[in-house]
Amino acid sequence: MQWLWNLQSACREAVLCCTWLTRSVKEVEDDTSPAHVAFLQILECWPYAALKEFGFDLSYAAIFCLRDLELVNDAVMRAVAVSLSRFKNNQTVMLPPPTSDGQRGDILQEKAIRSIARAVASRPFVLMLVNLGGFKWDQEPKEVEEAGGRYHEEGTETYNKVDVTKPKQKDGNNCEVFVSLSFWRCVSAEAPSDVVLSDLSPSGITKLRWALLRAILKMKQR
Repeated sequence: MQWLWNLQSACREAVLCCTWLTRSVKEVEDDTSPAHVAFLQILECWPYAALKEFGFDLSYAAIFCLRDLELVNDAVMRAVAVSLSRFKNNQTVMLPPPTSDGQRGDILQEKAIRSIARAVASRPFVLMLVNLGGFKWDQEPKEVEEAGGRYHEEGTETYNKVDVTKPKQKDGNNCEVFVSLSFWRCVSAEAPSDVVLSDLSPSGITKLRWALLRAILKMKQR
């Protein structure tokens, strides 16, 4: 019975995602053909069908959360990172919550440090997804703002620290979306440019979520 309930829930999420594509996305896009193609692709797929070429288990059901107002799950964050790897200049490291040794405060696990070191040695850009407080990006806006988003340009001995002050979101369900946009802009000029940082309108966020979904679906087709 649990399997049937889960399937029912996944199918419902698929319908909601399709509705979002045919309504919200088409309202903000001049060219509606790609959204229609994505609509048919999701409508006709088995929700647990695998999306290939990502290097980990990823199903269609996992990406339905990219519609408006939904929290983006870890699988989608990994998929976005893989899609950015097509630019050949970056590598993403998924960081777990730091552990505390009781004396030196919060520290990264040795495994995470080794992963960062390998990435720094092989790519110009290292994108680090940080798990804050045990919940990946699932925080109140104030907490995320106080935690701060930082990018390190790693060198052999020194690094430059840049405090990212924009965009400042007004909700708690778009953290991952803004992180994805910032990473995308770091590694490529192809990043969406119509999300104005000083005016994060609902239509701009819809465009960004659609751009992320489209990037994942394009990756699947490679």
